Amino acid sequence: MSEHVTQRRMKAFVTGSLGQQDRLAVETHMRTCSSCRNRMLDEGAPMSEDELFPRRLRNITFGALAALLVVALAGIFWWMRSNLIPSTAGGVSSTQPEITSIRDGNGAITLMPDGRVESTYPIPGAYLNAVKESLTAQRVSVPKTIADLPKGYPSTAERKPGDFRLLAPIGTAVLTDHPKLTWESLPDSLNYTVTITSEGKPVLSSPPLLDTDWETPPLHRGSRYEWQVSAARAGQRVAAVKMPAGDAAFFVLDEEKARELEELAQANPTAHLLLGVAFAGAGAIERAEDELSAVVRNNPRTYSLKSLIANLRPGIQPAR
Repeated sequence: MSEHVTQRRMKAFVTGSLGQQDRLAVETHMRTCSSCRNRMLDEGAPMSEDELFPRRLRNITFGALAALLVVALAGIFWWMRSNLIPSTAGGVSSTQPEITSIRDGNGAITLMPDGRVESTYPIPGAYLNAVKESLTAQRVSVPKTIADLPKGYPSTAERKPGDFRLLAPIGTAVLTDHPKLTWESLPDSLNYTVTITSEGKPVLSSPPLLDTDWETPPLHRGSRYEWQVSAARAGQRVAAVKMPAGDAAFFVLDEEKARELEELAQANPTAHLLLGVAFAGAGAIERAEDELSAVVRNNPRTYSLKSLIANLRPGIQPAR
């Protein structure tokens, strides 16, 4: 359409009664003819020249932008889910992808495509399967005798004024036969007394203590012990809050196992994943938590490693 748009066509264009082919021709002409664009505005066309562009073209453009926005948002969500969202503390999904490589102390551990575990430090055969399981399933094994013990105070447990709690050891095995027991302080208390039992029978009691910890005399190895603390305040004895699941208890490892773990730690002081699975396998939960926490710190972007710690005491509020 080289000539100017006729008055009749302009009115038909504005009222929307122009056929599709003629409408396209008018739109094409007005892109290069300022005179006709001005006349079209006088006829009542939209006041913005941008509105003179074909509506169909605008719809296509907006549709494409919307599609790109959806793709971009989906990509951002996938990236956040893969890199930023930590694993659920209560457990590990069976479909959770395995970890292929981590930094461990001054070295690294890699899970090869064929299932072999390669490490920059030697992993004793007795612990190889446990290390592999920690990478493939993000969990570590704990003996049933330890797994069945109360592990601490639930994270949802209510704190009341005047309460104080036991801290450690709880729900774990200890390497030493004279462990240090620790608890919270109770304001305005004069002293504390620790009572230790085994199989419901009294074993020993501490003298009055001013501090909130006590190293016990030597205990019998291979045995389970329960313990409680009471505080003297205002002429009364106030007991530490009991855990809903039962009494605070711990096991003292037999001498052979304790020596094996101590030698392993001395030979591999920075092999935190190896030590974590080894201590957990012996039931030394609290020591395993310390070692696995070092693994998490060395691999801050591998969030699924946090499951190794969370699954040791699911739903329990950290006390140490």
